[in-house]
Amino acid sequence: MYASGPVVVGVDGSPESRAAVDLAGWEAHRRRSPLYLVQAAADPQRARERLEGHAWRLHDRYPELCTTTTVGPGDPGTVLVDRSRTAALVVVGARGLGSFHSMLPGSVAVHLARHSQAPVVLVRRPVWYATRARSGVVVWIDESAGTSSAVEFAYDEAAAHGTDLTAVCAWTPGPGDPHGAADRLLGSALGGWPDKYPQVELFRRIEPDRNPLRAVLEAAADADLVVCGDGPVAAGLVEHAETSVAVVR
Repeated sequence: MYASGPVVVGVDGSPESRAAVDLAGWEAHRRRSPLYLVQAAADPQRARERLEGHAWRLHDRYPELCTTTTVGPGDPGTVLVDRSRTAALVVVGARGLGSFHSMLPGSVAVHLARHSQAPVVLVRRPVWYATRARSGVVVWIDESAGTSSAVEFAYDEAAAHGTDLTAVCAWTPGPGDPHGAADRLLGSALGGWPDKYPQVELFRRIEPDRNPLRAVLEAAADADLVVCGDGPVAAGLVEHAETSVAVVR
């Protein structure tokens, strides 16, 4: 289950941007949605050639895919947030060139994670010399309003990729029944989704940690994708996760 609307991908000349285009093309293909390739650039001709090159490459892979390329002025983050209002998904490289450089405060990735009206995937391309393989989807569970949407998105991605899903919740040791409270939070957040996606193997992970961000970073260390709502850990994941991050409002 996923929302209708186009898939939008922000493009520049970085390797992460190419990986973002590949993911966006696959997502648009599986959703049977149009794909919008968008770049805000000072050199429109060069940007247009880049976008058209990506579009032709994707057409070879998905002949039926409908693509639209758009080059224009403006701040990339503002342009993509505006596009997100009618999008099903926005995809962008987690690191980029120029104003698409995502590791700096106020960058496109951080701006999108905070303001996009559609789910955002920030793509970190695989590192060829990595010593460990990545697999699975991780979803962070807390009491923020975006958690239920994040769970649905995570299940859909795990099913589409044919991989497992790990639901992670942190609790603070102390008096009373904190572990039981975490169990109940997990159960409430997951709801009936395990029954709706029986093909997805689900793992539940409760971390006794006072630092929620550290807990989810450790849980997602070997994952393909980590998903969260727009709660308090989202900004930390955008800045520090070693894998791709989806923020679901």
